[in-house]
Amino acid sequence: MPSFPVTFFWSSTVAGNLGGGLGDGLTGFYCASTDQNNTFQGMGFHYRFSRGDRVQIISGKHKGATGTVDANVFQKSVDFPKHHTPCHHVLLDNHLVITINVNQVEPLESL
Repeated sequence: MPSFPVTFFWSSTVAGNLGGGLGDGLTGFYCASTDQNNTFQGMGFHYRFSRGDRVQIISGKHKGATGTVDANVFQKSVDFPKHHTPCHHVLLDNHLVITINVNQVEPLESL
């Protein structure tokens, strides 16, 4: 397997904004052999719910189910398995954990 030199760039500003001990400040890398440049930015998406919030699924395979948000993630979901989208990991009241698109949940109190 060939090895390629990679240079990592660190940003103390980014690490400082994350509270110093959180994150490593990695902002990008350059791969010298292929002239590729990948820059990592913040997610730029505001999640409506946080860990512990009670929600109800309003569409898709688990419509009507209720549960508790465990984490905010950016990945494939149960109803959109081919696309990476902003999602929540939700622990349903029936003890099933699902990954659900942010547009498929509403606060439990409002329904």
